[in-house]
Amino acid sequence: MINCANFATEAKNLKAPPLKLLWIASRSPLSQDMNIHVWQELFKELELIVTVDLFMTNTAKLSDIVLPAASHFEEEDLNVGYWHHWLSLNQKSIPAYYETKSDLMIARELTKKLNELSPGFSTFPHEREPQDWIELEFSEEIKALYGVSSYKDLLAGPRPRQVTNREDKHFSFIQLDDVKPLLTNMESDLNMKSTAYPFRLLSPQALLKIHSQFTLLTWLYPKPDETIIEINSEVAKKLKISDGEKIKICNEHGFIIAKAQTNQHLPLDVVLVSQTDENSINQLIGSQLQKQEELASTHFYDCFVDLKSLKSL
Repeated sequence: MINCANFATEAKNLKAPPLKLLWIASRSPLSQDMNIHVWQELFKELELIVTVDLFMTNTAKLSDIVLPAASHFEEEDLNVGYWHHWLSLNQKSIPAYYETKSDLMIARELTKKLNELSPGFSTFPHEREPQDWIELEFSEEIKALYGVSSYKDLLAGPRPRQVTNREDKHFSFIQLDDVKPLLTNMESDLNMKSTAYPFRLLSPQALLKIHSQFTLLTWLYPKPDETIIEINSEVAKKLKISDGEKIKICNEHGFIIAKAQTNQHLPLDVVLVSQTDENSINQLIGSQLQKQEELASTHFYDCFVDLKSLKSL
């Protein structure tokens, strides 16, 4: 087991045995992870990289084998939203597009073939159909939570999670002494930036996608390779940066070129770049932590950069 938050670094350090094959599905680490330069080094060391995706992402381009994934229109599944408490049934609406297969179908067929070549190689139950897996999800607890007797109830429409009435209506307040260590850590974190890199970089998801999702849909993103950086209007004026100007964003991890866009609502010491696939801002984001026990989460916003007008270079 290695930590997902620091995957590339820990994978490179595996020695007994070393990592030789990497199977990537449902993500594009060369776009959405930290320490992208370490990922690039890892890719050069691996003997075989297999990526399952709908699009030719940065990760897919550097893979040895790319397997075309089925979209959610081509398979049956259950959906639980990130931002709400509804459960819905995703029904298959079109047949598989050419040679596309779902991750489940790929796992089933691969397992079956491997067991033919080497009996007992895998215990994955490749005989199960998608409906079998869906039925297995509906334990008594899930049925009670969503007020259903089986997944077939979802054919009539999605169901919200049941809200239980709490008898305890008391509030509990923590003591100030309990949070002083947290406040000290926060203050220390806010003072991390150096004079060399005075701007805190925020890299939120775009409004209509997550990471590299939909990047290659030109009707939605006519300029998918164009990176926009938002800067406080007063800061842009001080640095003599105008709207639409190409500027350099840099720190100790490297640099990227982006188009400037002023924003009067941003704090003076904050710049904002949305997540993209091409020219990913994550090239500038590296983990400061080395110990696995410290990596309880990723630290995308502990990143500081400097801005330079290309006119002055």
